[in-house]
Amino acid sequence: MPDVIDYGTDIACAGDVDPNFSLVSGPALVAQDMLHRFTTARGSLEWAPDDGLDLVAMVNDGIDDQRVFELQQQLADEASKDERVTQATADVSWGDATETLTVKLSGTLSTGQPFSFIFGVSKLEAYLAEVQ
Repeated sequence: MPDVIDYGTDIACAGDVDPNFSLVSGPALVAQDMLHRFTTARGSLEWAPDDGLDLVAMVNDGIDDQRVFELQQQLADEASKDERVTQATADVSWGDATETLTVKLSGTLSTGQPFSFIFGVSKLEAYLAEVQ
């Protein structure tokens, strides 16, 4: 295995685009890309018709206990489609009072490095809360 794995580099845009156009790379870029993957409607990308899971739309449609349970596997499966992720699990919770879906995605990157990302999704936005 190489000493350094290049996860790529992109403009920081986990939510709004950074007005300073700062760059993000490493595990933070993987987390940002997961947030985008989880807020893109399946079939909306011509080059990846089987990718995407639009959590904002799901939150707007309504979340119940059954949906939370189903999302845990769907999110883990969706994350595993990224070649930089070798294993993923998702812990999903729904806050009735705030109408916010919280996703903790954890697993292993292709380098063998463990990761943990926390995303929040409301009716209006999706945001990256924490990267470990």
